[in-house]
Amino acid sequence: MMDVRIEVVTPKLAKEWLSTVRHNRPVSARTVLDYATDMLAGDWPQTGDPIRFSDAGELLDGQHRLSAVIRANMAFPMVVVGGLDKGSVLYIDQCKRRSAGDSLALSDDPPENAALLAGAAGWVHRYEGHDLTGVKCHSSTQGPRLAVDTVERHPALVVACHEQANNKWTHGIIRPSMVVALYYLMGRVNAEEAREFWQRVKTGTGLTISDPEYLLRERLMRNAAAYQQNKLRPYAVAMMCIRAWNARRAGKSLGKLFGATENKVWVEIQ
Repeated sequence: MMDVRIEVVTPKLAKEWLSTVRHNRPVSARTVLDYATDMLAGDWPQTGDPIRFSDAGELLDGQHRLSAVIRANMAFPMVVVGGLDKGSVLYIDQCKRRSAGDSLALSDDPPENAALLAGAAGWVHRYEGHDLTGVKCHSSTQGPRLAVDTVERHPALVVACHEQANNKWTHGIIRPSMVVALYYLMGRVNAEEAREFWQRVKTGTGLTISDPEYLLRERLMRNAAAYQQNKLRPYAVAMMCIRAWNARRAGKSLGKLFGATENKVWVEIQ
């Protein structure tokens, strides 16, 4: 018989419950870290999503949340459901997970192009953390809450997204969300120059072979046409864009744009 209750889950209790796991999916260390980070930041509200046990006392659902309780060394009240049929584990977590764009669309003042804005917010977050790979910033898995927080801290990002939303030239060439983020970040330095820079990259009009925008445009085109295994990683593309922008700002001509290895070196937007 199913029973429902609320319990304060301590790290000690979480360890006890985790010891009952017999058959479950592997634990994702990245997810546990993200959950623990949210817990430590005070961003762990009660959602009513329960910890689930079978009628034999085996943990069916909640191992990531319980592992995060242990990692954060904190206690939280949680809904606990017991007495479930063991076979119900096959039907748990089958719903579509809300994306970062969904979270923005559900806000009190939902923006246009919520999915594009959420992607741009992720790039802005990574840039702020000096980690465009996203390895240290964990932006890919913290998405929903992170996107809302980033947009709240950078309200002008919404305007940048609106201005760049219909840039069809980016499709297949460069991630549209990356262009929005870089356009916004460069615009904080000089809005007019940022518009001109991306317009030149888009059209190629009036450029010479030593112009940073020309080299960037050609490199993006070659990268788009390359076989998948030879394509630049997204963070390398972003760093290449920043290097081209910095060269334009400094009034420098370029002989080439750095490749993937050099683009692992952090470069600030100037």
